[in-house]
Amino acid sequence: MYKCWGVFVLYYFVSFVATQPETELPSPRNVTFSWTDEFCWELSWSLPENVDSQRCNYHINMSRIGQKNIIKTKKGTRLEDCVPLMGGVHFFIQTQCNRTRMSQTVVHTIPAPTELVKNFKCFLYSTKAMNCSWLLANQVPEDFQLYHGPRLENMTKVSECSEYLYNDNQRTGCHLRGDFDKRIFFQVNGTLNGSSVRNTFEVNPNVNVQPLPLELKITEEGRKLNISWISPDIKHPHCWKYIINYTRCKTAESKLLEDKTWIMVNYDPYCQYRVRIKPIFSHSCGMGEGDWTEEEIYGKDGNRDWNLHVAAIFISVMAVIVAIVVCFCIRKHRDKILPKVPKPTNLIRNMLNNNNEMSINENLYIPAQEEVDCKITLVQDPLPQQPES
Repeated sequence: MYKCWGVFVLYYFVSFVATQPETELPSPRNVTFSWTDEFCWELSWSLPENVDSQRCNYHINMSRIGQKNIIKTKKGTRLEDCVPLMGGVHFFIQTQCNRTRMSQTVVHTIPAPTELVKNFKCFLYSTKAMNCSWLLANQVPEDFQLYHGPRLENMTKVSECSEYLYNDNQRTGCHLRGDFDKRIFFQVNGTLNGSSVRNTFEVNPNVNVQPLPLELKITEEGRKLNISWISPDIKHPHCWKYIINYTRCKTAESKLLEDKTWIMVNYDPYCQYRVRIKPIFSHSCGMGEGDWTEEEIYGKDGNRDWNLHVAAIFISVMAVIVAIVVCFCIRKHRDKILPKVPKPTNLIRNMLNNNNEMSINENLYIPAQEEVDCKITLVQDPLPQQPES
C-alpha cells in the first residue's frame, strides 16, 4: 500500500512541475555601439535589475555580408573587437542563465558606411616593403587620408601613409615600409557632406605575397649548366617553391623545385638555352607567387663550325669520286698494268706429262723488248795542228 502511495505522489509531483510554465529569460536591452579608436569598436548591453548578470552568459552572433559568421560567448555585458565592419553587420544577442534555455534574440544592426574606395588590396613584395592600392568610389572627399597600424592589444601605433601613389592627381595607392609580421589595419577616412566617413580594412600580409622578379645566373661547369638564383627575402627560404621552364635546342622542359635555388642541366654547346623561373609561396607559410622572370638566353643554336663540317663532307665525296675513277682506270688498263703471268704449276705439269710438243719458250713469260731509238752521230776529231816552222 505504501509503495503504491509513493508512486502516486511521484506521478503527481512530476505532472505538476511539468505543467508549470517556465519563466522566460529577459532579453538584453540598451544595446549600444561605439568606436574606441581608429580601428576598434565596442558593443555593450544591459539586463533588468532583478537578473543576476553574474550567473548569465551572453551569446553573440556577428553576421557580415560576404563573410563567415563570428560567434562568441561572453560573461560580461560588453564585446570589444577590431573586426572591420565594411558592408554592414548584424549582431544577434541572446541571454542564457544557469544553463536554461536562451532568451529571445535581440538584433542590433550597424549599417554599411559610405564607400570611399573599392577593391582595396595590398601585396608584400619584400620583408620590409608593401604596396597597397584601391579604386576611388564615386564620391571622393577632399581630405582623403589613409591610416595604418599593426593589430596589437592597444592600437596606439597608428600612422598616416607617408608615400602615396597617385593617378591623375588622385591618391590611389600607398607604399609602406616596416616590419609586416602581423596583421595590419587600414582606415580610409574623409568628410562628405559635412559628415566624417571611415572605411576600415584588415590585411594579412602573408596571404598576398608577390616578390620582385628573381635574377637568374647561368654558368657553364664542364658538361653541365648551373642555373642559380637568390631566394626572395620574405619569410624563410623553405617557404618557397620554384617553377623553372627552359628550352634546349627549341625543346621545352619544365621542373618544380623545392628548397633549392639552383639546378644543373646537361649542356650542349651547339644548342641555345632560354630560361625563365617563377617563385611560388608555399601554402604552409601563406599564399602568393611572383611574376615570371625575363627570359635569360645562353648560347646559340647551330653554332657549330660549319666550314669544317662542309670541308669534311667535300673531302669525303671527292675521295669516293677519286676511288671510283682509279678503279675504272685500273679495270680498263689492267692488261698493261697487271699482265697475265702463267701459273708455275701448269708449266711443270705440262713438262712432266710431255703431252704436247712445245717449246718452253712458248709458255714462259718473255717480257716484250722495249724498242730503244738510238741515234748515232759521227763526230770528226779535229786534226792536230802543225807546228809552225
